[in-house]
Amino acid sequence: MTPSSSSPRSPWLLLLTFALLLLGAPASANSSWKVADLHLRASVIYGVDCTPTLCVGAGTGATPPEGIGSAGVIVSSRNPLGGASAWKVTFFPRDPHLTPQLRDVSCPNARLCVAVANKGTVLFSRRPMGGRSAWKVTHLPAGSLRNVACPSTRFCLIAGNRGRFFTSTDPTGGPTAWRPIQLEEGFAPVGLSCAGRAVCVVVGGYSIFAGGEPLGVAPWATSSDFGPTTLPWKGVACPGRYLCLVGGEAGIYISQAPTVADSWALATVPGAETPTTAVDCASPEACLFATESGYAFSSSSPSDASAWSRSRLPIGVGSPFGLSCPGTDFCVATGRNGLIATSGSPFR
Repeated sequence: MTPSSSSPRSPWLLLLTFALLLLGAPASANSSWKVADLHLRASVIYGVDCTPTLCVGAGTGATPPEGIGSAGVIVSSRNPLGGASAWKVTFFPRDPHLTPQLRDVSCPNARLCVAVANKGTVLFSRRPMGGRSAWKVTHLPAGSLRNVACPSTRFCLIAGNRGRFFTSTDPTGGPTAWRPIQLEEGFAPVGLSCAGRAVCVVVGGYSIFAGGEPLGVAPWATSSDFGPTTLPWKGVACPGRYLCLVGGEAGIYISQAPTVADSWALATVPGAETPTTAVDCASPEACLFATESGYAFSSSSPSDASAWSRSRLPIGVGSPFGLSCPGTDFCVATGRNGLIATSGSPFR
């Protein structure tokens, strides 16, 4: 018997099989993500928000000798793609009257940013890059404030521990400008997003809360049938009143009617089997989320689970806490140790 004619070609068959497998996998082209190292080794930048001309991140930092978590830190840039030297770092050291462990920030435009911290602390600035003196402090009757969303200069919503929320149409107006709202007692928020006043969505525990205008009067729709496999929630993005995305342990959940209870469905995105850590959308046609495995997934059609493409995040930034995409031309991700990841083409 003559030798099988297929034997010499077996390596080619293996290569062909491997190529076919790659065609069936999500795209993972050379990553457009770069890293800027701000040399804040004991810091965590929990939240970041960008306008087309300004990016601001908020978190905790260390200023010796007090140690990790002892101070708040604001990082800001008008050229976020310009590397570490383009970012300004502002510390808020511990003092007898203020321990600003910052957790989130929202900037409706480049002339106003609102940040939230522990002990009911709200900081706002009309010159976010103006240093510590440019940030004014307001104290609200609450414990730790966890998230803030300001879709415009005339509307902000703050989410705090124990279901304590606050809304304002004048976020620079001091304590009396904030109206309290009590949601579910014991509720601990981990993510908040508002598509104007029409829709705000907050996630935490086993629940997703969604409410519209007027907040605090109309009932909030609640989806509470999520089990441990969906947790922990790690972020929410609402680019429009008819589209919101929530990231969790099992992946991305999507709703096209977020104020309707139990309208959320899991999008099984190929290659995104590890938990989501952050999510944001530049528009309903440009959404991006990051995973614990160190990948960013972007899509121009987020409701289609097969329409997401994948890129590798820089080593060390792999599981970002904060993510902001003010447009399709750049995104910024923040996390531990003062590392900031940026991409000038996140949706290509």
